[in-house]
Amino acid sequence: MRLLCLVVFLVFLALPGLAAPASAQQESPEQEREHAFLEAFGGVLADKPQKGSALDTSLDQALQADLRARADKGFAPAQYALGYRYEHSVPADYQQAAAWYRKAAEQGHTDAQTNLGFLYEMGNGVAQDYKQAVEWYRNAAEQGNAGAQAHLGLLYHEGRGLPQDYKQAVEWYRKAAEQGSAVAQFNLGGLYESGYGVPQDYEEAYFWMNLANAEFSDPSVARSRDEVARNLTPQQITAVQKRVREWKPVAAQPSGQ
Repeated sequence: MRLLCLVVFLVFLALPGLAAPASAQQESPEQEREHAFLEAFGGVLADKPQKGSALDTSLDQALQADLRARADKGFAPAQYALGYRYEHSVPADYQQAAAWYRKAAEQGHTDAQTNLGFLYEMGNGVAQDYKQAVEWYRNAAEQGNAGAQAHLGLLYHEGRGLPQDYKQAVEWYRKAAEQGSAVAQFNLGGLYESGYGVPQDYEEAYFWMNLANAEFSDPSVARSRDEVARNLTPQQITAVQKRVREWKPVAAQPSGQ
């Protein structure tokens, strides 16, 4: 059974999640100003500090202080941004990353929930705890976060932190895959190829692996897709390739909607 793990997980998510949580209410003028601040400097905040540097080396000192002030005031996107930078500073400070992610996660920030879940999954900055990882992933996944959905699918797939359940893996992979998660697309394709959690269907496997291949530079993804194609006729391959060209990702939908 083919499986593409999410260890280098941030490569496959939209980064960084500086938007407010989906559940946020109407913003005050102050919150609107804070969002404008984060949007203006989003690209800078996403840059990873260089090796041997302090956290704030690649940020203007005043900007770093402004970001910290907003985080201290409880602004979840700023807390998330600080957590992200602590996680990706060199050397990383996973404990600080976990602390700031938790502050934002507890306010419903889905990217912070996802990243905190990942720290629990890997045991970085916190004691490794798959059940905690599942809890945080599920919180974000149920709000429509594709990265969390892909991670939750993987834990169901492998039976870590909860009983192995291929049908649940398919369900969560599909939600993420339909939003454009290449990892979820590949893993969903692998389940269609093997017939775990779904009836075996080489056309569906080829479809999802084709979509995943468009996002990956790893030649093993293309090889897996091509191996699946050997089970299809030229007419089937042509039909699937047409579906791939016409495919569009869907918008995130919280569970129950």
